[in-house]
Amino acid sequence: MRNRYAEVTSNKHLRTETVEGKRILAAAVTTFLLAGCGAGERDACSVNQAEVVAQPEVAEVSKSASNVGLNVSSTLEKRVRVTVRFAGALALDINVPGTPRNCAYQPVYKYAYQLPRGQTTVTATTDRGQRETTTLTVGDDKRWVVVQVQEGFPLQLQTWDSQPLWG
Repeated sequence: MRNRYAEVTSNKHLRTETVEGKRILAAAVTTFLLAGCGAGERDACSVNQAEVVAQPEVAEVSKSASNVGLNVSSTLEKRVRVTVRFAGALALDINVPGTPRNCAYQPVYKYAYQLPRGQTTVTATTDRGQRETTTLTVGDDKRWVVVQVQEGFPLQLQTWDSQPLWG
């Protein structure tokens, strides 16, 4: 009598199931990523460029030449002006576009700088009267400054020793 619970599936059958599983997984991931906006709302959720308001005093450099990364994001539905200064010198002055509430993500605007080694004061402000200051230690390893604007919360200004997961 044959044991129906001990049947061995051929390798060919397993490969077919694996390929089909990968196709299903790829379709599910694509659907999940596109689900950030409802039907017909894809254009409303598309990423718009941040508008530069004033020319900076601190020059931006390529990502590979930088020792400081600056990431800015906002969950606000309306545009917000964000400025960032390193040691009092203007590094960034932009209008961050609003993001509709129904969008599943907020864009992260990324900038790169080469700053001298040592400690520097980082100040972030918004046109909504928010202001935060922190100290950044610039050394041999790259550092990140993260600015987040959220409705109902204080302006968030953080320094990170490692690259944020979104970037």
